[in-house]
Amino acid sequence: VAFVASYSTMKNRLSFRSITNHALRYDQLNSKRNRVRFSNSIIRRYIDSTALCSTINQRHEKIISSVRESLRNNLVLTHLSEHKSMKESYPHSRNSTAVLLLAVSGGCDSVALFHSVLALTRQPASHVNHNNTILCKQDNTRKEIARCLYLDSDDGTSLLRIPCELYVAHFNHEQRGENSDEDEALVRSLCNKANVPFYCYSWSDVTNDDNSSLATTNLTFSQDVARKWRRRQMIDLLTSLLNDPNHDNAKANRWGAILTAHHRDDAEETILLKLLRGAHITNLSGMEDRSEGFELDAPDNNHTIGYFAKPLLGVRKSDIFDYLIYHGYAWREDESNSESKYKRNKVRNQLIPLLCEIAGGEDALHVSCLG
Repeated sequence: VAFVASYSTMKNRLSFRSITNHALRYDQLNSKRNRVRFSNSIIRRYIDSTALCSTINQRHEKIISSVRESLRNNLVLTHLSEHKSMKESYPHSRNSTAVLLLAVSGGCDSVALFHSVLALTRQPASHVNHNNTILCKQDNTRKEIARCLYLDSDDGTSLLRIPCELYVAHFNHEQRGENSDEDEALVRSLCNKANVPFYCYSWSDVTNDDNSSLATTNLTFSQDVARKWRRRQMIDLLTSLLNDPNHDNAKANRWGAILTAHHRDDAEETILLKLLRGAHITNLSGMEDRSEGFELDAPDNNHTIGYFAKPLLGVRKSDIFDYLIYHGYAWREDESNSESKYKRNKVRNQLIPLLCEIAGGEDALHVSCLG
């Protein structure tokens, strides 16, 4: 009974009902041998489920730890070291604020990025106001939620905690009908629950905006055009957020970063795509954890810096799935990812499985070919 009770608390894929049915039949087992056999079976299944949960929990911790380490070492500490005026306030920076803009599509990767970054922040209860803190692109006023980003080292020996602001940008490409709208609805719901300001951009905004840098007489949707559109909009939004004259800390030392959800599998696909294009071996690199800092337009010649960063670059797609399933987080699947319409999809869906088969498995491919 103790094992059954403990088993019921475990998060695993085994059916508790089947265990209960076994327990109900326990009283019908008369022989001592059967009782021992039953107990051993329960113990083995309990141990197996414990090992399974331990493995999943380790992968959960891997996501959080990897995001924390990437933000700490590749973004914040590097930025502070390059800007001496900010470094003076380390490790408890009160004179600078990190403005983090998360690109969230609603897919598993970006949803994992959203939850993992959110898990590293703390929000004072006095700042929570569900009536006026959730904002959309169409609103003219902004009211940010004060947060603190906790990037302490894993062993707790080195502290790094800085004020931060979180924002989410979502892009509705309007190419998948109702599915595109449902993606937007999911991301909007996540932001509402977490008190994170939400900004949504639609593809029709580009085609209807004569002043858009992408607007042409014959603008056709493509992956390349959409990528440029997203990049331009996120830089403009980050610039606007950093230079908001109505912000309480408008004169404070604020800097920003645009976070995307690229992971290690994406980086390996990039290497293969470069190989297929005939890139020289010296140019066969994947993705950088953080871009070089770029200056953002600011009034009064203020020095404002922005970055592109990829905090999930150290984890695999399988780790992301386990993280989301472990916590029961919902995400959306883009059915076009399973199609081989685009070259990257062909590499992901056809080439990599073939290479895995030739190399002798996924692990062998990562070690021998992709490092």
